[in-house]
Amino acid sequence: MCFLACTNRIQWLNHLFSLTKEREWMLKSYSPSFDEYMKNGLASVALEVTTLTTIFSTGEILSDNILEKLDFRGDSLNVVCLTGRFVNVASLHLNTF
Repeated sequence: MCFLACTNRIQWLNHLFSLTKEREWMLKSYSPSFDEYMKNGLASVALEVTTLTTIFSTGEILSDNILEKLDFRGDSLNVVCLTGRFVNVASLHLNTF
């Protein structure tokens, strides 16, 4: 569990760093490449951070099977974050028209 708590802390730091990077891009009027944007966007959308924080705050005992699926290096949370980023980008573009 200590590993997961440390991992969650690292994810919060990654989230804050990604927001800082987006702010720098905005201030410099920099347009990142699609890959650069998506890599940073997976952290800045914050779904990984909020999902894990919520799950860990329930007080429930989590089975090893669930903990393995929640591993930030796995595909499950990556898909959640990727979907969240696409929804966010789509909603921003819809609101500009």
